[in-house]
Amino acid sequence: LSFIMAILIIRDAVGIRRRIGNQAHITNQLVARLPQDEQKKYSHLLETVGHTVPEITVGIIYGLITTLLLNLFI
Repeated sequence: LSFIMAILIIRDAVGIRRRIGNQAHITNQLVARLPQDEQKKYSHLLETVGHTVPEITVGIIYGLITTLLLNLFI
């Protein structure tokens, strides 16, 4: 069960959030094509929403070490 939850969280961190960032990038490009007075109506969207591969790798390692240490002391 915990392995399945970990896979879902990692998939969310990598895939889904990266797609949201790509969508924000495209939306920002479309807003940039509008006239200046129309651009002021829309706020700039953050394009870096997802995690990088090194961040995910460190998160996996941190989770494994924490789990092993908790199993040793509990």
